[in-house]
Amino acid sequence: MNSNLQIMKSIFDNSGLSKRAFAEEIGVSASHVSDILNGKGKASDSLTELTQLKFNKITNTLEEEEIMYRSKYEEAQSQIIALMKENAELKDVILKQGSP
Repeated sequence: MNSNLQIMKSIFDNSGLSKRAFAEEIGVSASHVSDILNGKGKASDSLTELTQLKFNKITNTLEEEEIMYRSKYEEAQSQIIALMKENAELKDVILKQGSP
């Protein structure tokens, strides 16, 4: 899938608009939007840039979100591992205290 198509689909999906309303917002026909979103037509660079400006989107939004979520996942995973190690250490201490 080309990047303009990905960008247009992402913006459309997040807009909450019908194809007709989306088309009106970016100044093209509803059939052109439909063709673009269905992969039958191509979104020019200028139309994609205009759409991004209109909807306050930036090209790297998807990548930035992926990086953010990956970072949060890795942080949570590290916290879980630290808690598991702490739990194992506490278990060892309790077992040592209980044995004669």
